Amino acid sequence: MTASPLVLVADHDPDARHILTSMLRHLGASVMEAQDGEQALRLARAHPFTAMVSEYLWCADGRPLHRCLRGSPDLAGVPLYVVTSDPSEGRRAAALRTGCAAVILKPIPPSVLAALVLGRGGRAGDPGAGGRRFPTPGAASPQGDEIGSGKAVVS
Repeated sequence: MTASPLVLVADHDPDARHILTSMLRHLGASVMEAQDGEQALRLARAHPFTAMVSEYLWCADGRPLHRCLRGSPDLAGVPLYVVTSDPSEGRRAAALRTGCAAVILKPIPPSVLAALVLGRGGRAGDPGAGGRRFPTPGAASPQGDEIGSGKAVVS
């Protein structure tokens, strides 16, 4: 039996955090929550996350959370997915430049979270998922993609 992947959900909005957390738990993930960039950074350093899902958050030094994470060698390989309702090219490009695996546009279909965050099988423990394959081949390129609004949009 494969252990559930541990996903960190970071969002300043408690309702958005609750929705993402509920969706991921329903899909079989174990989830921890952070309400800001500093809390997310502390949790990421203290726990072996297999993925992070975050809105655009900032560290205390003013850098984007994604850049703070990528600057830490022990966290550099953890896939990071940004969730946003902002479809602007500038935001997407900035997130991808700082090492995000994908930008996920709201509203988020559970199938997108399952495919990207939990791996190919969709549910933790499904054959081929192992809770660790990120992102699903064909769903996101190594440079990162914009996903969401009910369909994948490969950039």
